[in-house]
Amino acid sequence: MKKSLILLLTAPLLFLSACTEDQKTTQPTTELLSKSTKVKSESVKIDAESKLNIVFLYEPYKQYLQSSLKNNDPEEDKKNYAKYVLSYIDKIGEKEQFATADLKGFPMLQSTVYEQELLDKIENLMKQQDDITKIIKKNYIASHKILPKKKSTIIVAPVNPESSFDLQSMKGVTGAAYKDAFILYLDTNYDKDILAYSTAHEYHHLVLKDTPDFSLSTTLNSVIVEGKADAFADRIVKGVSPPWNVEMD
Repeated sequence: MKKSLILLLTAPLLFLSACTEDQKTTQPTTELLSKSTKVKSESVKIDAESKLNIVFLYEPYKQYLQSSLKNNDPEEDKKNYAKYVLSYIDKIGEKEQFATADLKGFPMLQSTVYEQELLDKIENLMKQQDDITKIIKKNYIASHKILPKKKSTIIVAPVNPESSFDLQSMKGVTGAAYKDAFILYLDTNYDKDILAYSTAHEYHHLVLKDTPDFSLSTTLNSVIVEGKADAFADRIVKGVSPPWNVEMD
């Protein structure tokens, strides 16, 4: 089943994710937060007219988590998440001139009561930062050689522990494309081949969204768009069969 169709059909389930009263969480400590090495965003010049911005949300997430340590109020946690994570996305959108409303509306971009688990994910992903950056850059540049695009932003975010989206079946990677930007959600056990494939797949969405007649008004259109992106990704990343490439009933 194609990825956008999966997202379309499972989106309502994402909103149903909630914790019960007897669920316990372990709070992250300020000491753990302060020891982390900062990860900076990266600007990659492709050629004289084209560039790529890779933005990592690790630091905004840690700021949100650190502020949440001061209280045990879910509503305050949501405010902190908006203050540090969502506002940071707005700043990037303003700087790079792309709209952020739809991107921020994705259910995976929200606060969580599982703060320690989220912190652990962030710390683990930061240790794999060199590999993640290398894979994204390599496959973006390869995609750009075939279908040039002047400017794009790729945002990398940790998977929300409360998300009901099954990233195990997606091998730890999922993404969503918007106008001039796409976001990759990673679990700590992400598959490197699927990250490479997803980068090329989402890049094709970016290029397609630049065409005047682009539309996702019907499910059929969505399936066709996903098929085109997969055909393009197959050309960039050889010998990889994505986990969503299964027969439909």
